[in-house]
Amino acid sequence: MIDNNKAVLGAIGENVVISKLLEHGWVAFNVNSTIKNFKSIDLVCIRMEEGTWKHKSVLVQVKTLKRHKPNAKLNFPTGFDIFSSKDKTYLDVNIKGPYVFVVANPSETGYIFEYYILSRNQMKELLYESNKWYISWERENPIKEKGVTAGLLLHWIEGYGDKAVKGRMEFVNPLAKHKSCKDNWNNIENE
Repeated sequence: MIDNNKAVLGAIGENVVISKLLEHGWVAFNVNSTIKNFKSIDLVCIRMEEGTWKHKSVLVQVKTLKRHKPNAKLNFPTGFDIFSSKDKTYLDVNIKGPYVFVVANPSETGYIFEYYILSRNQMKELLYESNKWYISWERENPIKEKGVTAGLLLHWIEGYGDKAVKGRMEFVNPLAKHKSCKDNWNNIENE
């Protein structure tokens, strides 16, 4: 097993998601095989309506992290910086479709995967609210305006928030009201 190579782990994540999409009736191909590291899209998915020319297409972004220790906090980089993440118009234009977050759990024979699927709107809402909350903290040193990557903690993706602690108000997760996104492949076609 190839270890500690982010590019390889990302490719593994994209390919296991393609397999899962096939199981759920989607034909998918990897855009990165044509254009390396295509912006905001990893997979193009198509579902044909049987016996007609009609189809549905979806653009999917895949983010994969390896869990190094049980119960480790995982923070998925989103590809956005924290200040652009609090601009709803920017997110509406640049989040092209649903996101699939893949957790790769090492095992003796390879990886055991967990899948968390956010619809396009869930992704926009969580990214916006979490960064608005993060920017509002009281801190001694201000956040740099450019280049600070916005991340999403796995427990946020799962729908949990964060309690208030000194200098930080409580983070009320907008996903708390939704059905769990773990293995929720229906979110692929939800707006």
